[in-house]
Amino acid sequence: MHLCHQQIKAYSGHSKWLMSLAIAIVSGCSVNTDGPEVTLEKANIMSDRGRFEDAVSLYSEAVTAFPDRADIYYRRGICYENLGLLSRALDDYSLCIDVQPSHTDALNNKGVILAKLERYREAAEAFTGLIRQQPDNVLALRNRGLCQHDQGNFEKALSDYTGAITIAPDEAENWFQRGNVFLEQRRLAEAETDYRRAVELDAGHAKAWMNRGVARYNAGERKLAMQYLEHASQLDDNIIIPGIDWGELATAATEVVAVPTVEAKVFHWETCSAVALSALADRGYEQLSVVQEFPSFRCGRLSAKKNGEDVTVFLGCDTTGSNDVILTAITPAAHATVNRVLLTMQHSRSADNAVAEYSVSRFIENWHEKSGTTRDILISVDLPPEQARPAP
Repeated sequence: MHLCHQQIKAYSGHSKWLMSLAIAIVSGCSVNTDGPEVTLEKANIMSDRGRFEDAVSLYSEAVTAFPDRADIYYRRGICYENLGLLSRALDDYSLCIDVQPSHTDALNNKGVILAKLERYREAAEAFTGLIRQQPDNVLALRNRGLCQHDQGNFEKALSDYTGAITIAPDEAENWFQRGNVFLEQRRLAEAETDYRRAVELDAGHAKAWMNRGVARYNAGERKLAMQYLEHASQLDDNIIIPGIDWGELATAATEVVAVPTVEAKVFHWETCSAVALSALADRGYEQLSVVQEFPSFRCGRLSAKKNGEDVTVFLGCDTTGSNDVILTAITPAAHATVNRVLLTMQHSRSADNAVAEYSVSRFIENWHEKSGTTRDILISVDLPPEQARPAP
């Protein structure tokens, strides 16, 4: 079986997934009593049983006797991968290919490991080698498309996804991934077409429903967008859509606070929220707790007390140069006696550009929404440039 690297890019947040399909190595018990052969057979048995450390040790013994056996490097690479030792797995897949350039499974796995290590250009090259040998390999085309997407090579990604669709038009994932590129390019009508086809082929494809909702939202169709997003949330409990009627909200004079995109590998929600909690404590807030948090949206809602009174804190993280926003809507009657605080953290990079640093950029006590039409929500979404406005 093949490994696959999967990713989702949507304006509801940036997030990404790598999925590895388990590779089972099945071998019968050998009657050969030769020492190295027996060692190799034991290694296979240990691997089949999930005893990967024991298998690695035995494969390492066997490879000294059979340095030209590509399958040993390949199988040891699988063990290293299961142990989380990706660099060693990569070395073994490379050794396997050196011995047997036609080993397509090793080529596939090498590409996946490189993608996991975020070495997308090299990963794309590995998948290209696989595609040369197997031009109709849909997974390889889709995986290379993912790598091109991660590098921002959108036209090359579209070419790969279109090739995959041509070969396998009934695979929902091909349409979904191409739709993601269209969405990032703001080619919303084309994104909608691909997402619609994806859910026609796989009605339970939660991420396709979610991104379809994002596309509809950015096209200004907010009620339909919310239907798709709620459906996605029903299909997958990991998709959290705070309750909000965007149809009503579209006409409300809601408070909009700019919260630009932060690179996932630099931004750390836990650190940001910890700094925020510390800042609140320094300002005399007590009994602090997180009520709701949406790390991928970089926002959350906290509860606290000050001078014996309950306080609701709306927390978000912002930086510069994007159109993401926090939308908040509060029903005044439901919180008539609750003080509200808007706390926005400023995200910046360190001097060496390696880590994120956080500081308070906005702190408003007794903050009130300009209008109240729905229950409490706090969600980060993307708006077209003409709809977004910077924080005051």
